Amino acid sequence: MSWCDKMASTPSVGFKLDHHFATGDAIFDALDPILDKWVDGEKQLFTVKKHESFSVSFDTIDGFVYGIEPSKVHISFSHKMKAKPVSGGPPIMEMLSSPLPFTELLPNVSERLSTTTLLLPGASTRNIQRVGIVTSTAVAEDEVPPGIERFIKYIGRPWNSSAECFSFSITTEVNSTSDWSDRCIHTLVKLEEPEELLTIVFDWQRKFTSGRPITSNSLKEILVKAEKDSLDYFEDVAEGSRFDEDIINSTT
Repeated sequence: MSWCDKMASTPSVGFKLDHHFATGDAIFDALDPILDKWVDGEKQLFTVKKHESFSVSFDTIDGFVYGIEPSKVHISFSHKMKAKPVSGGPPIMEMLSSPLPFTELLPNVSERLSTTTLLLPGASTRNIQRVGIVTSTAVAEDEVPPGIERFIKYIGRPWNSSAECFSFSITTEVNSTSDWSDRCIHTLVKLEEPEELLTIVFDWQRKFTSGRPITSNSLKEILVKAEKDSLDYFEDVAEGSRFDEDIINSTT
């Protein structure tokens, strides 16, 4: 089981594309095959959040958030709840989204991204320049994986004490081949309020040496490989050997 499953992390997946300036109306028209299915009787199962000249965003009742810009398309998942009236008592909170493990949500988000990208205006003449997979986690500091715990201690070493609160982001290349280069943006935030959870965001990105066509087979190949390689990296960070000073010193 992935540490992302154990920590109830949530995924986001996105593509960076060649620019194409379609109007908000044109984008929504292109996505009719998706939107027309999101109804239950007379009830609309999505909400438009933004409708601008060249970008739109909307979310579904079960927690999927879509965003489309001239050079980007991305989908994320976040849990949604609503207050449910109770006869003779105060309302109770009802969860609308399904609390699935990260490794089950990720392929779902990827499939939605692929379907959406294929429908975008001008998709047949555009290329994928980059794919990104993000894991977002809110967790108590005493429940973090060993690698994250060691990471935090490593950052606090110059002061010979543990950091009480912090907000930092580190971006570094993590792998490269002749066809692509991978980097990850590591962001950790711990607020001063003791009741607040530690926020961990790892934004893994693969930039291609040359653009990849927007076809069903190409998108499937990109996403399957990106899912595996990003999860492998997240697991490696969680394991903690990257922050073991004995290992670091032995390789320098």
